[in-house]
Amino acid sequence: MEVRRVVTEYQGEIVENERGERVRAEFPEGVVQSVQYGGSVKSHAVYMSVHQMVPCERVREHFANQITIPLSAGSVCNFKKEAYTKLGWFEGCITGGGGTKR
Repeated sequence: MEVRRVVTEYQGEIVENERGERVRAEFPEGVVQSVQYGGSVKSHAVYMSVHQMVPCERVREHFANQITIPLSAGSVCNFKKEAYTKLGWFEGCITGGGGTKR
């Protein structure tokens, strides 16, 4: 898996119509924060932290020093929480819980 930095900037124009109402441009689906990390960054960080048992701070150091992608240890922790939530249905399937989403 290749982990690299790709920066895409989205600018949303805000205009005012003739009645003084502000209209804001929509961002692409999935763009919900000012800074976001892609799936390859998230999955690599989770893999290192969970499977390789590397502490979140050391994962942060790896990304900063080796890949020049600035992450915080808190972001790594949030990636792990997101993976846990998204994989909840799978756990249900293998444990007989019916595969319900968390």
